[in-house]
Amino acid sequence: MGFAEPAAAVATLLLAYGVGELLGGWGFLAVFCAALGVRASERDDERHEHFHEFVEYTEHLLTLLVLLVIGASFISDAVGRLEWTHVAVAAGVLLVIRPLTAWISLLGDRKLRRDEQEVVSVFGVRGVGSLFYLCYAMGYFPKEDGWSLWPAVSLVIIASLVLHGASASQVMRALDRRRSRAGS
Repeated sequence: MGFAEPAAAVATLLLAYGVGELLGGWGFLAVFCAALGVRASERDDERHEHFHEFVEYTEHLLTLLVLLVIGASFISDAVGRLEWTHVAVAAGVLLVIRPLTAWISLLGDRKLRRDEQEVVSVFGVRGVGSLFYLCYAMGYFPKEDGWSLWPAVSLVIIASLVLHGASASQVMRALDRRRSRAGS
């Protein structure tokens, strides 16, 4: 059974956020889980196909806008304040922490082959999620400390886009070739 109106889906997500926060949980995760439920309930509902296409298109446009703002901010502010520690943190996040935590989260997954798990672990969640974590952390320590992390966070985002953007197509093609050889 799908939602009668897109407004009902939005209301559900807002309600999930509010309830999650009231219960002392993470509203962000509550909305994510509710969105999975909303999406699953509407998956076969043809009336909402165009709505979901619009939402995906809007999401891509907003992501582009956010990336443009991050890029402009990185050039105008973060580059001048970049220190070797920021570069070390960004390298650690991109090359060790994110792949390792993604790989651990996939242990025991029987749906993905090992090479697929490795690709998912390396590419993982793109860097824009780092903004959420920075904003969340800034709620627990002085804002000046948070802004001192901005050069590292923005470098993670920019480096993730460049590294993963440049290599994703080739890696996915190689994975598809392996998959087709394994299937035949």
